[in-house]
Amino acid sequence: MRARVGPFECTTSHRFSDFLRLSHELQHAFAKLKFPPSAAKLQAERRQLQPQRHIEGRMRLLQRYCDDMCALDQTAGSQLMVTFFWPSAERGDTAGSVVAPDG
Repeated sequence: MRARVGPFECTTSHRFSDFLRLSHELQHAFAKLKFPPSAAKLQAERRQLQPQRHIEGRMRLLQRYCDDMCALDQTAGSQLMVTFFWPSAERGDTAGSVVAPDG
């Protein structure tokens, strides 16, 4: 999945369950925030009985969710989002890479 905040873009690889966990943590951390419809759809998708048949749909949903969450000022720069999307050498993360605006 790709996440873009301002001029920075990150490509990351996470399991669907990781996105569900992120969604839950964001909803808990920002309880008063009105979340986009993609957040509710993400929770509903986990209940599907045969997710292997819906891989392309899940990928589109996850990308929409990432786009929506990065568009919200409150969540885009939050520690939860930064930790999830942007790898850190100190933590030993290798889940993705960050591309600065100048490449």
